[in-house]
Amino acid sequence: SLIVEKQIYQKFKSFFTEMTKRIAYFFSYLEIDSNIIHNRKLQDIENIFENIFAQLNNEKECFLVSYDYNMLYLKVDDRFDLQVSPESIEDHQVPFLLLDSQKFCKQMIEYNPKLHSIIERIDGITNVKNIAKDLLAEKIEKEQLVHCLQNLIFMKIVQMVDVFQFSNVYSVTEKVHELYLNKEVFQECLKFILWKDFNINQYTPQKICEVYVQFDKKTCVKDVLIMNQEFFKHVHLCLLYTSPSPRDS
Repeated sequence: SLIVEKQIYQKFKSFFTEMTKRIAYFFSYLEIDSNIIHNRKLQDIENIFENIFAQLNNEKECFLVSYDYNMLYLKVDDRFDLQVSPESIEDHQVPFLLLDSQKFCKQMIEYNPKLHSIIERIDGITNVKNIAKDLLAEKIEKEQLVHCLQNLIFMKIVQMVDVFQFSNVYSVTEKVHELYLNKEVFQECLKFILWKDFNINQYTPQKICEVYVQFDKKTCVKDVLIMNQEFFKHVHLCLLYTSPSPRDS
């Protein structure tokens, strides 16, 4: 059996539920192939669970194959902190990706079509409520969306921000200097905030930083927009404040 402390289970119910489902699916197909449960092959079952336990504790991941099409893959992420409760997700919040969706968790997306559908709809603009409405056509309930977002937040793949409004106030930190010092960060920022049909070579780190530093605790988005109307002809305002680089700034 799988034993989890009640307090830990209550905090991370969605994670343990997903893990249990995957193990259950694995055994379901294993039963069809070999009647392992019907024939009460208890030693074989025990060996499988011992293998899962050993791999997760020693290698922090588990990969089992019973037949060509029956696989089980589990992974323990070092970035998870079991002492912290999952972040609450509100309808008005907007999820945005901290990593390139084409580069991370490729295997996870391939084996989880629901995750792929959710990731496709995270654009840094659409809030949770509207994403949930859109996903109903694919029979993905809001609760599943919330659980997925909580997983992605703990994996440092997604971060939540409030819905964009012109009256909002944002403030940068000293990390904004990375746009000067790190060319790769600067290029990633430009690709994210500029309209796709615009030449990124026409913007310099100095110009981008000049606009970013105008975001302070006394200036709302509307005022920054008015002061930089020419700049925002080619820059997506909503993505400017949800860009991974500035957001960390």
